[in-house]
Amino acid sequence: MIIRTVKSEIYHIIADQLRGKISAEDREILKAWIESSADNRKTYDDLVFLWKQSGNIGYVEPNVDREWQRFNELRNSAGKNPKRISFYTGWPPLFKIAAVLIPFILLSVAGIIVYNQSLHKQWITVVSGKEKKHLVLSDSTEIWLNQNSAISYPENLAHQRQVKLKGEAYFKVSKNGTKFRVDAGKSLVQVVGTQFMVENNLDSITRVTVDEGRVLFYAKSETNIQLSLAAGEKGILNHKHNRLIKETELSQNTSAWASNRLVFNNTPLGQVKEDLENYFDVNLTFSDSMVNCLFSGEFNDPQLNNILGIIAVATGGTISQKGELIFISGHSCN
Repeated sequence: MIIRTVKSEIYHIIADQLRGKISAEDREILKAWIESSADNRKTYDDLVFLWKQSGNIGYVEPNVDREWQRFNELRNSAGKNPKRISFYTGWPPLFKIAAVLIPFILLSVAGIIVYNQSLHKQWITVVSGKEKKHLVLSDSTEIWLNQNSAISYPENLAHQRQVKLKGEAYFKVSKNGTKFRVDAGKSLVQVVGTQFMVENNLDSITRVTVDEGRVLFYAKSETNIQLSLAAGEKGILNHKHNRLIKETELSQNTSAWASNRLVFNNTPLGQVKEDLENYFDVNLTFSDSMVNCLFSGEFNDPQLNNILGIIAVATGGTISQKGELIFISGHSCN
């Protein structure tokens, strides 16, 4: 599902939300718009604050021309005779202004933000749901979005190459001399041109695994502490302790879900088991005599039964299943 921030409608959606009359579909659009940038979040929070302070006076559908004319008349008359403008007594000045002008304020803020967005870029949010998605951004960067993940990015990355990720994605960043940044919740990843994967779907940690090139990985709260990760390395951020750890990536198949390809090159069957479990989301058990056996093979659009059958033949073993657990018992490493 692709959600575009509709400039002409988003502010009416905010008004509906404030009145408690927002639809489920508009609620999702508003949520995606708020989360797509810090400016959007601040604008929304300011409007909610103003609405609450004004006593929820209700929303009046504004007539743009009429309100603008009234505003000019008040401004001109104020310059000629300041005493002609007065407010009801009893409310603090901010409340009085909010009560009278909140529809106009909504419209004015909308115009300012629309203008700013036109100067910068429109943000797009993509939600993968139960299907993986492949995206190509305007700078030719490719992104593979895993299931149950979401990413937001500017429609035009000419001035700012930055995306926001919730979940898991694989990036193939195009090289154009400008830094590319991935905002992954409590961490940031910065590159120029490389291939890497970010896992931000866990509450306690964020992982970055590099396949090609080099990336900088750091916590937002401790930007002076960074990890420089090269191909074959993995960085882990512990959210609770703001601790960064670098490890050597042992598996060739960390991003197999994006490439639909499994590669084993003299890989111990213990590691093969982990890779198969991650790729196919299954539970496997190999007999102890098999875990150190080495296995080689390349599989495009891999099928679990085919791979397990080859392993069984190679080890002289058998395959059985009990419930959701699959057993592979073998006798040798020939």
